[in-house]
Amino acid sequence: MPIFVGWLVYGLLGYSFCITYFAVLLDLPKWMTHTSLFNVLAKMPMEKFDLMSFAILTGIGILAMLLGGILYTRKEIV
Repeated sequence: MPIFVGWLVYGLLGYSFCITYFAVLLDLPKWMTHTSLFNVLAKMPMEKFDLMSFAILTGIGILAMLLGGILYTRKEIV
């Protein structure tokens, strides 16, 4: 099952790439270009950037990396 999912993801990525870059060359209909993931992601609305939440999440991420590094070096391999 996991191998099939991997092929499905790469197939979807290849399909989106071909639709995005060859739509004009192949004269594909407009509805077909809307099925590409790149088209959907490019038009997603952008939220206003909040510096405080970004700083808090960055700090939590750095602390988690440091804690993980410390715990990794102190592990006992039997």
